[in-house]
Amino acid sequence: MNANLYESLRRFAEESPDRLALIHRGRALAYGDFRARVERRAAELRRCGVGKGDRVVIFVPMGIALYEILLAVFAIGAVAVFLDAWADPKRLDYAAQLAEAKAYIAIPKAYLLLLKSKSLRRIPVRLFPWFGRRDASADFVPADCVPEDPALITFTTGSTGVPKAALRTCGFLWAQHEALTESLDVREGDVDLATLPIFALNNIACGVTTLIPAFNPARPAEIDPARVAAEARSAGVTTTAGSPAFYRRLAQAACGGEPDPDAPRAPRGWRGGLSGACGGAFIGVSRDARGRRVRVHGSRADRGNPGGGARCSNRPLAGDTRGNSEPAP
Repeated sequence: MNANLYESLRRFAEESPDRLALIHRGRALAYGDFRARVERRAAELRRCGVGKGDRVVIFVPMGIALYEILLAVFAIGAVAVFLDAWADPKRLDYAAQLAEAKAYIAIPKAYLLLLKSKSLRRIPVRLFPWFGRRDASADFVPADCVPEDPALITFTTGSTGVPKAALRTCGFLWAQHEALTESLDVREGDVDLATLPIFALNNIACGVTTLIPAFNPARPAEIDPARVAAEARSAGVTTTAGSPAFYRRLAQAACGGEPDPDAPRAPRGWRGGLSGACGGAFIGVSRDARGRRVRVHGSRADRGNPGGGARCSNRPLAGDTRGNSEPAP
């Protein structure tokens, strides 16, 4: 079996080419078109001399282009060196120095950083996010990967010192996908509002439609809640996962005031999954198959249930029998 993560995209593009894959700022991309765009980008990377095992620094904000680029890098067996779009110049220079990258893909503004970074200037292949407009060959063949092949390098925030690199193999990413799918309970047919890049990548591997909201992931508490709620209603969102700050801001606006963490509720008019924010480090919210209840996945603890589990849930976390199973009102 080819462990290349691109294979999941190819499978869903063949099975359901018209199913929506990504929605962002009014633009929608179906799986069939998504695959074609990824393959054009992958072919362009190969023409530039980037191949299996080469490292590619990606400095692109969360959006459709980011996932086209990530999947293109995976498709040719290269290693994506992923940096959050809010990384500071020192962190970017450090990442480039450590990665010894073959290619740099970044928004135009990020090219100004080359003036300050010798490490970035040493990268031979430099591309803007809109590269890959030439048609790919009809017989595009992805790289054959094994679970031990490197696929992704990410970095810690560096809040406790120098940022630390984490190398993830193809096998690790597949295992992560399986764990997230089980924990978040996303299924084919869902429309997920993704607040972090990893969630959208997981959705692609599940064949799920992803709505990428118009917000800055670095400042989840500063979202425009009316805009995000409107986007979610329009897309028919059924599930979402992210930080408490994001949902607290959204629930505050929808409920007309500060939500009570001890009595979370779905705001009026909301057709997808949303609840008041619990105090845990991670929250995911969804409705059941009939849209009757709200489920909260992944909260480590909240004020009313310090032992853990998912207090605002119709079921506890997988393997956790301590959660309160009260239905959301």
